[in-house]
Amino acid sequence: MSIADQIADTRDMPSAQALSALLAIWRDHPFPELGDLIEHVGAQVSTVSLAQNTQRATAARFLEVAATPDDAGLGAMLEVFPVGGRRAGMAQLEALSHWPRDPRLAAHLLSLFDDPPYRSRPTLPFWQQLLDTLATIADPRSGPRLTDALTRIEESFAPAMQEPMRREIAARLPLAHAVHTPDDVATAIANVSAARSGSAPPNAQSAAALLAAVFAHPDDDDLRLVYGDACIAAGDPRGELIAIGRDRARGRRLSPDARQREKALLRDHRSDWLGDLERVLLSSSIKFRLGFLDAATLKPKHEAHVQPLIGDERWSTLRHLEVRAVADYQHAAAAAAAQSVEELVAHETMRGLRRLTGDLSRSLALELCEGARERRLQTLQATLWDDRDGGLRAALSSASRLPELRELICAHAPQDSPSEYDWLLDGPLASRLSRVELRIGLATLADWIGVFRRHTFDTLCIADTWAHDRVELSRKSGSTELRATFRWPGMQVGGRSIVLGVANVLADLRPGSIHRVEVSWTRSYPATPAQRTALEAALRHLAPEHVKLPKRLPS
Repeated sequence: MSIADQIADTRDMPSAQALSALLAIWRDHPFPELGDLIEHVGAQVSTVSLAQNTQRATAARFLEVAATPDDAGLGAMLEVFPVGGRRAGMAQLEALSHWPRDPRLAAHLLSLFDDPPYRSRPTLPFWQQLLDTLATIADPRSGPRLTDALTRIEESFAPAMQEPMRREIAARLPLAHAVHTPDDVATAIANVSAARSGSAPPNAQSAAALLAAVFAHPDDDDLRLVYGDACIAAGDPRGELIAIGRDRARGRRLSPDARQREKALLRDHRSDWLGDLERVLLSSSIKFRLGFLDAATLKPKHEAHVQPLIGDERWSTLRHLEVRAVADYQHAAAAAAAQSVEELVAHETMRGLRRLTGDLSRSLALELCEGARERRLQTLQATLWDDRDGGLRAALSSASRLPELRELICAHAPQDSPSEYDWLLDGPLASRLSRVELRIGLATLADWIGVFRRHTFDTLCIADTWAHDRVELSRKSGSTELRATFRWPGMQVGGRSIVLGVANVLADLRPGSIHRVEVSWTRSYPATPAQRTALEAALRHLAPEHVKLPKRLPS
């Protein structure tokens, strides 16, 4: 069968199957037009975004996926590559360099010259590896793009980087030779491209239908990008905000102009996109991601503001919500508003919610833990001070309707001894939690350090009621780390200041039991010389491998 016939056979194949077939042909016959077709078909393959909550998590997910080369999965990887600093980017590039030759990878690597993620002299090894990878792929389309990059060295890289980059690019230019495409093959490629254009993502759908799809599936970033394209075509400024957000989601550092434009878009259009939601949200807390509401603090003034918003689909993209209680200037009004807040947060339109903190009522926490439907919350804050019958503690001990819960914050807890937390420590939820924060004060810190050694939590934080003074224990690479943060180090706990109390606990620990210690306090309320001296003496006894103390601030 001729090459033209092989290409023609992919016309009606499913996108993933067609992509693999076209790549097999291209690796033996790297025609430029065929590379363009592969990029077109690759964009039609449905993939799951690799973007996580943090750059570090996204980079880790990237390397996990990169361990198993897959033609269909490359698109999702290129969506985020490179993510993180130069070392992380180098590790990701090294992983990609072992993948089968693919014109999509070559095109993406070449696009990095348009807005380099790394520009300084220490990043030269990254670019050398990138150019070596391009040479291995041998995409004939690389020549003109490299020539163009060579002309823009001065505007793209730091001065110390310019001459080395000129040499590196010039050395690879002879490897990017032109390839002629036979007429019958070019015709077959054009026919397949025209036929498959109908299976592209639904850009032609109405903006209203796409917006409804985004609200129905708030975790699907690809839907947001398609909606963004529709907005751009219609002249809607939200499309530009989504485009800027796409670069941010991929871990790319935004240019100063892009950051300023993002601020201007939100300043001019945020009220239009939020509508009545804005009147119940703390203005400074509002954050957008990929064009939609992502995080905010709910601070309603009274019930009348909340009630009309229950069930509003614009809540669906919200992932992080903090709730502030209504001021109790009129008890009846505050109670009515609290009831409306419960209905709002518990409504099914909060389908994207992953983190819920703040002043949550006991009845709301019970509904989330034991309600009629499962929810995808990963972080929950619960207030225990009014749980007199133990019902909330019993519900939290299993949190049966929160299968993805990994972080629990217990606030305003009336007890501080570990023996009072058997409901949590011995309950089924404990095995699922990776982080526990107890806002109970530091008086029983020594006992809680013992608890941390016996349980599987990655992180245990003991803090005061408002989490100003806190000690956080964590496990990393088999070692135990302790991070202490103080706002009022001189405050008395158990007859001594907080810093002296923590120093006393550290002095009683077995040497070597803590491997890394980091201590900080605010500039407004620094520890006294006597408190610092006691803390440093305790650390010398403990002899951790690494100690990080704040600068000696004047008391």
